[in-house]
Amino acid sequence: MHKTVIMKQTLYVTAIAVCMAMVSCKKDTTSPDDPSNPCASITCQNGGTCTNGTCNCPSGYGGAQCETLLDPCGNTNCQNGGNCLNGSCNCPFPYAGETCAYLQSPSDIRIAEIRLLQYPLTNHLGQYWVGTNASNHPDIRPRISTSDFDQTLAAGYPLVVDADPNQTHTWVISPARSIVYLWSTGEIAPPYIQMWNEVPNDGAYRMFEGWMKRATEYPTGALPITSDGKQTHTMVSQNGLWKFEFVLQYVW
Repeated sequence: MHKTVIMKQTLYVTAIAVCMAMVSCKKDTTSPDDPSNPCASITCQNGGTCTNGTCNCPSGYGGAQCETLLDPCGNTNCQNGGNCLNGSCNCPFPYAGETCAYLQSPSDIRIAEIRLLQYPLTNHLGQYWVGTNASNHPDIRPRISTSDFDQTLAAGYPLVVDADPNQTHTWVISPARSIVYLWSTGEIAPPYIQMWNEVPNDGAYRMFEGWMKRATEYPTGALPITSDGKQTHTMVSQNGLWKFEFVLQYVW
């Protein structure tokens, strides 16, 4: 009986001590209702949370209280005609990459069109081309090949009769022909273009010869590519007297 009384007294005293401790506890200063809390008067919107008086906003929102819907494309710079949607660039073919800056490499390069924009009335000696004079212009046609022995690209170009040097002369190549050739060393061969003067009952005389770029140098992002994969390149002779345009067809 004596032990029971002691235990009850002990429990009673302990309960009083706990109660007094609870009464003497200070108010929780982290309570949202506490004026000293830096987040007490701040309401973060759109799922934002307050820390030390500042709203931490979820992705897509900004402002002091996350009240502003941000433009997801505001800091996105799409290149080469790409357009931004929801923060990501949609790239026109054949461009790729985060900002459409990467130009994909084609599997083949074909020449689709040759344009002769200008040529001289006379040869390098100042003489009229064979079989011509001031009023009678040469009959011309181009050839493109990788060597004097490779005439794969040479055949099929129509002859332009009495070709006025002040006009543009165009040869459309259909179907377009590949200009990607390998030498026996395995190196990509740079094709070259020739222009021939075909004299009736006499033969053909070469008027011009010049190297084009190697296929590995095409395409270039500095020039526009059409939706069907074509790009136009200009070639001017060293003396500036001959000027060509080549329309290349890229195949991916």
